[in-house]
Amino acid sequence: PPQKTTQDANSFINSIKALNSNKFPAKVPLKIDHNLLFTVGLGINSCPSCKAGNGSRVVASVNNVTFVMPTTALLQAHFFNKSGVFTTDFPGNPPTAFNYSGGPPANASLASTSGTRLYRLA
Repeated sequence: PPQKTTQDANSFINSIKALNSNKFPAKVPLKIDHNLLFTVGLGINSCPSCKAGNGSRVVASVNNVTFVMPTTALLQAHFFNKSGVFTTDFPGNPPTAFNYSGGPPANASLASTSGTRLYRLA
């Protein structure tokens, strides 16, 4: 779309509606029982087969965990109680607190852990 089409963008956003009706009620929890903080960042992990990066590669992470794609769907593993697909030890907060809008702390490690880790809400 052309630049400066704010009115078109607002019209589109305002046209999006939820299916909140008697037939499809939107039951949203009103009690907060988990306080979570997620940080998205970049890291440098070891990669012995990566020749271009001197044995390392840049990875994305959330709370210092780089997601590893499983061969079984996560919901399938959950509903059919298939073990070994994921662990439930995803951190609800970053491992190290610092000024997230500033630079990293001087002693920060750029390496992240890799895994298929989930945070279980219920």
